Amino acid sequence: MNKSELINAVAGKAQVSKTEAERIMNAFISVVNENISVEGGIRIMGFGTLGVVERKARNGRNPITGQPITIESRNAPVFKASKELREAANRLPED
Repeated sequence: MNKSELINAVAGKAQVSKTEAERIMNAFISVVNENISVEGGIRIMGFGTLGVVERKARNGRNPITGQPITIESRNAPVFKASKELREAANRLPED
């Protein structure tokens, strides 16, 4: 499912126009982008937790030349699914 398919599905479930659903989806994405690095992340009951972890600097190798390189430390986004979401992912689709 891509973003426009998700917007259409949300519009149908919420019984709002596609334009309104798109505006809400864009606002949600904006709020997540602005607040993902807050302490404890963003917790949505029944869905999961969005947060950031620090990846430490490490040694690596250039795959083309084989020369050793240093990969700098960085922050990476992470998502931990809730129990409900994990259970939904393991349900068999209905025929």
